Amino acid sequence: MGTRLHGRGLSIGLVTRDPVLASKVLSAGRSAGCSVLWVSSPDELPLHVDAVIVGSDASVSEHLRPTVKVGEEVSAECAVLRAIAASRSRGAPKLEVSVDPGRRMGLVVLLNGVVIASSVLVEVSELIEAVKDVVRCVRTDPSVIYVGSRPGPELRDLLSAIKSNFPSSEVTLVPEGPDIGAPLPEDLKGDALDAYVIYLRAISSAPEE
Repeated sequence: MGTRLHGRGLSIGLVTRDPVLASKVLSAGRSAGCSVLWVSSPDELPLHVDAVIVGSDASVSEHLRPTVKVGEEVSAECAVLRAIAASRSRGAPKLEVSVDPGRRMGLVVLLNGVVIASSVLVEVSELIEAVKDVVRCVRTDPSVIYVGSRPGPELRDLLSAIKSNFPSSEVTLVPEGPDIGAPLPEDLKGDALDAYVIYLRAISSAPEE
């Protein structure tokens, strides 16, 4: 998964005796900004972890935190993303995607209003696959995909690809506007940050429910 994961401030427990798996999860967690605590037995898990990743050689029963199983069919990056998503889910999960179109496309994926993944891509097919990777990992379809509105063939091609690949998602064009006076994440830069600003502009202009 070439997408950057965002889990800053989260503490994830890892239960496994497999040093190869542990190395992969520790690396993926570190790249995402998470603190990963590796233990060989569930009895060693601290109480303060936000989620637990469990290798195929271990089991965690009756654990109070969300638990993610990792095996051959689940990569370390996907396991970390599932742990991040489980930690960010309070109530019903709401997955949203925001895209800054252009020759370089910024992408952010948010769960319940918090960024969990971001990327900068140049091909529409790469962007579609990046979103699909996140959807496969968190097992939740995007409810809304926000796209910055700008003239040009790039936007038409992007919208066509989004609508054909995510037919159940609402697609909302977001016009350019003034800067949003809201705090911006420090770990988003460039086109990915522009995609986040598009998300802020979209929700700030949405009618209250």
